[in-house]
Amino acid sequence: MMDLIRPLPEVDAPHGHRKGLDVTGPLFVLYNILMKMKSAFLKTETFRSKDFWLSAALVASGCGIIRLEWEGPTAYFVFSDGLRCETLADNYWQGTLKVSAKGMADASRTLKDRLHFRDDKNT
Repeated sequence: MMDLIRPLPEVDAPHGHRKGLDVTGPLFVLYNILMKMKSAFLKTETFRSKDFWLSAALVASGCGIIRLEWEGPTAYFVFSDGLRCETLADNYWQGTLKVSAKGMADASRTLKDRLHFRDDKNT
């Protein structure tokens, strides 16, 4: 295990890099791959909300709706990029999320269209 991390000769490291750390070693490469996979995984998590106005604020902020899920009479808006949506939802509930009035109006019309599309199919 110790041979996987090879110390470098003691030389002045350029650009503030630490002396003695082999950034080409297999453990460092594996660590970088795992961090990229974790980042990709977090971006693919979804975010669900049954709150109409929160969902409209997320749409107005540029979040994409993946689908609408129905549980009985309750609709859940499912968004991609769950981590970003979580952050925006926290900002929404804290009252610090800023979206344009036109963006909110457009988003609410879009969500209403999605909700009523199901009603039209069931009648």
